[in-house]
Amino acid sequence: EDIKLTEAIRICGILTLVYGYQGLPKQAIQMATKTSHLLEKTPPMAIDLLESYASVAQIYLMRWEAHSQPNGDEHASAPLSSKERYAFARLSRRACQMLSRYARVFPIAKPRALLWQGLHHWLQGRANRARSLWRESMNCAARLGMVYEEGLAHYELARHAEPNEVAGRLHLQQAQRIFEHLGARHDLARVEALLKQQRERL
Repeated sequence: EDIKLTEAIRICGILTLVYGYQGLPKQAIQMATKTSHLLEKTPPMAIDLLESYASVAQIYLMRWEAHSQPNGDEHASAPLSSKERYAFARLSRRACQMLSRYARVFPIAKPRALLWQGLHHWLQGRANRARSLWRESMNCAARLGMVYEEGLAHYELARHAEPNEVAGRLHLQQAQRIFEHLGARHDLARVEALLKQQRERL
């Protein structure tokens, strides 16, 4: 029974990200909700479920951000009502809490848990706390030798840097190098889109 549940969680987590990357937000949210319900039925029990835990937090947060950050790297979306904004804040917080609990059992999840906690704080208007968590995510990933996770943290620090901030450009360059080296095409495309935005603002 545990094996069947683990496999269902893994498949649902993958589909959550696939729908998100394909620009199908409604399906991504539905699958994130299904994945979340499955995760709530069991304590953290498998080291290879990181992406399933992380995908729920990622999709809820990205959807929330797409409606509230007009310059985000999601497609432009209509503003959320106060009720919808509260719902996404609640869902995101719960997903981040589940990911953090998972990270206490499986430390390889800690950089990603810190990453999405950072975005949650950012969307609540806590910029300093968000940047602190992203730096912590980056440093934690470096200690664990998790280069991809370092790249994700560099990217968030770059994406949320002040305009023309030197540190932000350096973080973006580092993210670009990491994603090119790893062949992470989706992440590299996000970096290149941000570079294009920055050039257009000059």
